[in-house]
Amino acid sequence: PKIWYPDYVNNICKKDGKYGPYEQNFFSSYDECCKFDFMDEVKCMENKPAIYYANYDTNTCTSDGNPSPYEDKLFMTHHECCQYDWIHTETCTSAGDVPSQNSAPVTVVDYYPDLVYNKCKCDGKQRDTDQIFSSYDKCCKYPWLNKNECMKHSHECTAQTVPTPSQTVLWYPDLNSNRCKNDGNNPDGVLVFTSHQVCCFRNM
Repeated sequence: PKIWYPDYVNNICKKDGKYGPYEQNFFSSYDECCKFDFMDEVKCMENKPAIYYANYDTNTCTSDGNPSPYEDKLFMTHHECCQYDWIHTETCTSAGDVPSQNSAPVTVVDYYPDLVYNKCKCDGKQRDTDQIFSSYDKCCKYPWLNKNECMKHSHECTAQTVPTPSQTVLWYPDLNSNRCKNDGNNPDGVLVFTSHQVCCFRNM
């Protein structure tokens, strides 16, 4: 989406939606906006702010300049990014600005409810239809589980390592079945996501 607009006075581009009533020049990226004829491109690029985006697997935000090409939620500050609905705010804030996706793998777990045994699992075998949680405690609060009984099994979960970027699974919405899938058969032109949870949130 074209959300960046030029601030001609300060030679900077913004996306805060506070443009003047007669502004008609909008751009899809900060860099593209700086190249606009009425901007001093050099000064504009010098004023380029850090752009933060969310890592849904690790509940962190980073400004390393390498967001997924499918990510459309970008933020001007680390605080703003950590307030995003699909990020655990306390975890994100305490982790600070994660320097790079290429750093050592981060240990995280996806939890999902097992209604048969009244507990939560973290074995990575969740179905497309399962609700995913970022902590065992949150999972046990699922309405159809007895929380006290569920918490007795918390020791059964062990951490899993986040896949490297080359192993990242992409999810896409299959509107025919009203589910998000990761079978690699996403049609051309369909927006894909690095998280099953975010795919469902955005499309289902």
